Formats: sequence, C-alpha cells, structure tokens
Amino acid sequence: MLPHPSGTCTAVHVGRQAVYDRAGTVVGYELLFRLDAEAVDATERGAYATSQVLITAFTEIGIATIADDKRCFVNLTREFLVGELPLPFDAERAVLEVLETVTVDDAVVSGVERLAAQGYPIALDDFEPGSGQERLLPLATYVKIDTLALDASGLTRAVELCRRYPNVQLVAERLETAEHLRVAMDLGFDYFQGFVLSRPEVVSTVAIAPSRLRRIDLLGLLVGGEMQVQSVVSLVTGDPALSLRTLAAPMVDATQTGVRWCVSGSSGRAAASQLMPGGHGHEAVARAHHAPQAP
Repeated sequence: MLPHPSGTCTAVHVGRQAVYDRAGTVVGYELLFRLDAEAVDATERGAYATSQVLITAFTEIGIATIADDKRCFVNLTREFLVGELPLPFDAERAVLEVLETVTVDDAVVSGVERLAAQGYPIALDDFEPGSGQERLLPLATYVKIDTLALDASGLTRAVELCRRYPNVQLVAERLETAEHLRVAMDLGFDYFQGFVLSRPEVVSTVAIAPSRLRRIDLLGLLVGGEMQVQSVVSLVTGDPALSLRTLAAPMVDATQTGVRWCVSGSSGRAAASQLMPGGHGHEAVARAHHAPQAP
C-alpha cells in the first residue's frame, strides 16, 4: 500500500497495457493516462495527458519499474510531433504513437521524419485507409489497427495496404474475445493487444511535490533568451523535489531541442558541477532547460 500523500508528496499513477507477440510473449506496454489508481479508462488524451504520462513514467515512477526491459508505446499529440514540446527520453525504450486525432500535414510529416531519423520507432494509432495517415506509412515501424472499428472487408483492406510496406509490423488492438484474436492471427498480425489477453494495469507511487512557486520561478528562468546556470542551480538545489526530477530526467540532446545556455566564469562552472557528480551537472541543467527557444 502506498504511504498517504502529504502536503509535500503526491500520489502519481500511470496505466499500462501489454502488447503480445504471436507466441504470447509480452514485448511491450502501451502507457496510458490515469488520474487515480482506480481509474479504468483515460479521462483525456490531449497534450496535458501525454505530458503527465511522460513525467510520471520517465521521472517519477521510472521506466524500468513500469516496463522492465520492454519497450513502451507512448501516445503523442501534435505538439510533441512537430517539436513544440520536447521528448524527455531517448529512442532506446520508447515507440512514438501518432494518435489518429492528429491531422497529418506537412509539419507533422517533417516532424515524424526528424524523429525517425533520430532513431525513434514510429507507430500509427488506429490506422484506417483514407484517414490521411498513409503519408506516414514509409516512416512507420508499427501500425496499430482497431479491430472493432472496421468490418471484415475494411480490416482486410487495411492489412493489405500496410503489407505493401516491408518496414511495417501490424498490431491488432481492442481484441475483446477469442474470436477477435483468431481473426487477427489468421490475417497475419504480428502483435496483439486487448482485454482478451490482459486489461490495463495502474502503476502508482508517491512522489515529492515541487513547490508551485519554485516551478513558476524556474519556468521564468528557462524561457529567457539565455539561461544563467548559477541562477538555475540555486533554485533547483533549494527544492529537493526539483533536484530529484532534474537528476532523474533522461538526457536530451541540446542540438535536437534548441537549448541555449551559458556558464559565466569559474563560479558558473562550479555551480553547474554541483548538480551531478563527476562534473556533469551542466548536463542535468540542460535537461531541465529543454523548452525550444523562439527563433
């Protein structure tokens, strides 16, 4: 049982649903937004929900706790795909799912091309022929098809279209009965997900809650034209929760996020080194300062 959250702690939750291969082995988990430990379904799937899943999974609970050594399928909204919001993880553990609600225009195609070039596997969520997602098929590693959203002929057409792309592996979603699973197997799907195999689980923990005022102050420092490391170090090290989250955040390549920061003199370099052992404190600060700068 989790300790009771206090004023400085808060309970955090993330859902996960297993993805299986044809042998019945779990090969990954889709991460899902959950507002509380008893939540059965997600209450929203927008940028806020995506951000909360990323923060909770990758900095508070820890991806190893949630997924062991498996890959995580992470739903992404337009803001993350086009680079308006940065991804706080590398390509080793995550599959980026392009939600069916995202309009696939030139900006999205360009953003997905950039992410794929960085090594992120791409998945198309709830794919249907004629939806506009066809533009992304050459970039996709996985295509997820909702088996309840299409009739038999539509399902066959979707599979046949995807099989024209040798890079694509098919994931059958929303398999609720043994018959659904049999049909998906017969159609040659590579992976399977649904209630007939397993229901979503909620993973929870208690996290230290950063001071709201300090978060606002930190945001003010990070959105300026240049980041002064000394000021950020003083703010972050003064709040244990912010320190933990900064140190837990995976490395983000500054060349990919547009990060700009400066260290002024020996005092600034010394301040940067305070955040992490081995003289790499500036890297932790750079991870915190991952908001893209305006041109």
